[in-house]
Amino acid sequence: MQSQFKKRHEGLRWNMAIPTLHGLEGQAALEMQKAIQQFLPYVLPVSLSEDTSLNESGHLAVVGNAEQPLIRRLIESDVILKPEGAEGYSVYLGQAPWGTQAKLLVVAGSDAAGTLYGSQEAASRLSLEGHLLDGFAARRHHIENGAAFSAAEKPAISRRGIWSWGYAIYSSRAFIDNMVKLKFNTLIIWNDQVPLNIVDVINYAHAKGIRVILGFHCGWGHRSLDISKAEDRAAIVRNVLKIYQEQYAHLPHDGIYFQTLTEHNEKTLSGASTASWVCKLANEAAEALLGKYPGIRMEFGIHGTSIGDDDKDLQPLDPRVELVWEDCGSVPFAYFAYQTEAYQQTLDWSKRLANLRPNNEFAMVAKGWMQLRWDRDFENHESFILGEQSEGWIHQRLTARESEWKKINHHWYHSYPLAAAFYRELLQVNPRMTVTGLVEDGLLEERIQPSVALFAETLWNPYRSDTELLARAARSF
Repeated sequence: MQSQFKKRHEGLRWNMAIPTLHGLEGQAALEMQKAIQQFLPYVLPVSLSEDTSLNESGHLAVVGNAEQPLIRRLIESDVILKPEGAEGYSVYLGQAPWGTQAKLLVVAGSDAAGTLYGSQEAASRLSLEGHLLDGFAARRHHIENGAAFSAAEKPAISRRGIWSWGYAIYSSRAFIDNMVKLKFNTLIIWNDQVPLNIVDVINYAHAKGIRVILGFHCGWGHRSLDISKAEDRAAIVRNVLKIYQEQYAHLPHDGIYFQTLTEHNEKTLSGASTASWVCKLANEAAEALLGKYPGIRMEFGIHGTSIGDDDKDLQPLDPRVELVWEDCGSVPFAYFAYQTEAYQQTLDWSKRLANLRPNNEFAMVAKGWMQLRWDRDFENHESFILGEQSEGWIHQRLTARESEWKKINHHWYHSYPLAAAFYRELLQVNPRMTVTGLVEDGLLEERIQPSVALFAETLWNPYRSDTELLARAARSF
């Protein structure tokens, strides 16, 4: 029936072949639909099939994993590169192999997450071609005659993302959508009380390939507690177990993040190192919690300011507990990106920490971006609804903080090569890494700042040249 209607736009047309609209591959298909459709004056036809033959009558976009029959044939015939490694992808735009004027666009993932990240990469490369002021005729020309590309990539750092107090996330869906653009896969949300809508937030994040770690304190902020005292440690452990049982056990989270009494400068307590007492507390908490809830991921936030050179006292730590390091010196731990004076000492210390527990990963919270204004904005809170502020309120808040962001971005333009070198060095010591960036009240849901894009590009591949990292972070996508 459709063929009897007049086609108003002549010439070769684009079609897209996808295997599914479900899961992360379905998300990838939606992303490519948006990326391609913006160039076209007609509705993009999409075919849903496990095995689609090459369309020799026009341009073709293909999205799926490397095991899809069509993509496998393109790999075997050396048309596209084979994606390798977890979350890896291959993207291609070039001449179609059937010898016509047709173009072929391919996003192939080594797994479902790789397919999604590949769609972000392809969309980002396409975004460099043309703009709406050109009109559809010129934009159509751009996608059909723009710069060809072929690349296969995988992340250098396996867990990458954001660390934030929950109430400083103002639109959870937009926040998570922009995390996907940055190829982030981890979100640590810290709260005094569990948000009422946390299950919806977690489910949306999971649909976008992002794991959610939920944080709550086990003594943090209560300086009257003394972790060198057995009764205080027991009280903390009882509280942790009670909070988890009542508030978190039933949630579909991907792990729990604890933070305790280490955010100070006292290296010793009661004649022993703070590190030794922290280790004892963490082991007691792990025995209580993981004994009852085996298999959950338990992350333990620890501040280097109270540990210093006593990190060796953490070696007896339960291997089921992952340490997450904060405040270990200069960039990339520093609250301000211009704090680079102690960079070499920070690097040397971090390499020792990364090798402290060879069978565990090295996890850290990077800093240097927007943070809470503790004297004005911070307040401990009861239960609340996370991420449902109005668009107007979000926009106005970003406008109010724009001058701060300009300074932050400026400092990172100078310091990001040091951060990239830091991650390269650490990966040589321990290739298993988790890095989350403290970006609080940064309005990520409204705008991805250049310095945050630089952070994301650096985590994905710190081995790129400084020039290429900057160029990629500056892409209009």
